[in-house]
Amino acid sequence: MELELHFDAGHGWLKVNMRDVLKVGLTAEMFSEYSYGEVDHMYQCWVYLEQDQDATLFIYAAEARGIRVKVIEISDGAQSPIRNKAHLSGARADHGEQVLKQLMMERENA
Repeated sequence: MELELHFDAGHGWLKVNMRDVLKVGLTAEMFSEYSYGEVDHMYQCWVYLEQDQDATLFIYAAEARGIRVKVIEISDGAQSPIRNKAHLSGARADHGEQVLKQLMMERENA
């Protein structure tokens, strides 16, 4: 799976189709409020996962299911337009953090 990592002067976000999020066993509610979402003009639902915890959670979950993730970096200049998109709720981000810790432990023990 090839994904875009958009970044600006302050931070970065991994652009992932919501279908892929669900395919690896995650939900949008597992991500923090530092991630964003949108529905594009083709009615595709995208999430932009903040580069630290949320993108790492997605990549670990994908790899745990045998899906290799290749990241292509894209500079959005000084301020990314992603910052203007809708924040994800982060309502259950603590659950996402628990899932990430479990995946990291499984990865270390493999």
